[in-house]
Amino acid sequence: MWKVMISMPGTLWSVLTELRSVLQDLQLRKVFSCAMEDACISLLALLLRTDFGSEKFAALYKPESFLRNPSWMMLSVVLKSLITLSKAHMTARKILVLLPDIMETMQDTNSDVKRKALLLFRNTMGHLDQEEASPIALQLAEKLLPLFDEESSLVREFSISLFRDVMDTVVGRNKKMLRKTVKRVLVPLFLRMNDQSKSVAKASRDTLLDCAGFLGWRNLSTLVQTHQTRRIGECLLQQDRSRLREQLCQSLLYVKDAQATVRLEAVRFTGLGARYLKNRSNKVEKLNEITKVLLPLMEDPDTCVKHLAFQTLYNLLIEFPRPKRSWWLLSCWICGSQRE
Repeated sequence: MWKVMISMPGTLWSVLTELRSVLQDLQLRKVFSCAMEDACISLLALLLRTDFGSEKFAALYKPESFLRNPSWMMLSVVLKSLITLSKAHMTARKILVLLPDIMETMQDTNSDVKRKALLLFRNTMGHLDQEEASPIALQLAEKLLPLFDEESSLVREFSISLFRDVMDTVVGRNKKMLRKTVKRVLVPLFLRMNDQSKSVAKASRDTLLDCAGFLGWRNLSTLVQTHQTRRIGECLLQQDRSRLREQLCQSLLYVKDAQATVRLEAVRFTGLGARYLKNRSNKVEKLNEITKVLLPLMEDPDTCVKHLAFQTLYNLLIEFPRPKRSWWLLSCWICGSQRE
């Protein structure tokens, strides 16, 4: 019923305004003693009460925090309403107290809820000055990275674009704290530049360019601006060699991506990164991990991925002496390919 009633912004405001007048005659304890679904809708109505400032609303919500565990269907309805309400400055500021719970909830729910949560964050933070938005943006940045790889292209695009906004929002000491997170998103953004969704690829490129500016990496900025894709990967590896193992771990995850274009670039980046292992301790362990992940790709349905995986493994086996078993596996694959 509620889903139908709030399907249009005008209806939403009418319904909540009427409910607000009813709630003004109720004791606050009774409002939050009802069922979870009714409590969520009551919450929306209270956002419209002019006698409920931000602090009073926060004091009322925090002891209950019932947005932490609602059903995803109810959360979807509430978020749709909040998106509409967040366009108004007065209600947007009250919504701030809800954001930490929504931030946690959107990690374990469906794509529709995640998309709406991202829109809500964008709307709400637009009503804050930088000093107010900075700590929220810093927390949000950590939560956005897993969403870069969502099945929904809209969620991927919105999360990547919102990360770009986060960098522009953070100020003061929070800016220094954000540097580590920015470095962590560089490889995912670089690989997502090859996303089959043009809007995701563009958002990734634009955000990577802003990351380069945020970090003060002029060489990376120039390469992104001039679309020198092949050299971007090399630049990322050379710019911060202390993060080589982390970068390789990230690229190996993308080797298993659903999109062949992303897998192809991940294999290429992995091959580049592996060459920097020469003078590293535990290089054999990492090379074994790389071999284990790349071997199945020699049966990849995409011909380009298959051939690049073979070429990458062959180059690594030439450059780094390996156990006979690895050579045997490659030989078997070559013989099989020749028979085909």
